[in-house]
Formats: sequence, structure tokens, C-alpha cells
Amino acid sequence: MFPNFVIDFKFNHYQIKFKIKKIRYFIKLFLKSKIKKPLLI
Repeated sequence: MFPNFVIDFKFNHYQIKFKIKKIRYFIKLFLKSKIKKPLLI
């Protein structure tokens, strides 16, 4: 039971880190597109 709990915890931690990376990546893309649009107009 204890090893299972540790594995679940590590997996959740990894998922959270991955989600944060994705969110930061999308924010960067969004900011880049916002910066590019005024230059194109």
C-alpha cells in the first residue's frame, strides 16, 4: 500500500508539472501572437 501511494504521488506531481509547462507554453504563444498582430496591422 505504501509504495503505491508513493507512485501515485510522484505521478500526480509529474502531471501537475506537465500541466504548468503546457499553460506557460500557451501563455507564451498567446503573448507572441498579441505582439505580432499590432505589427501586422
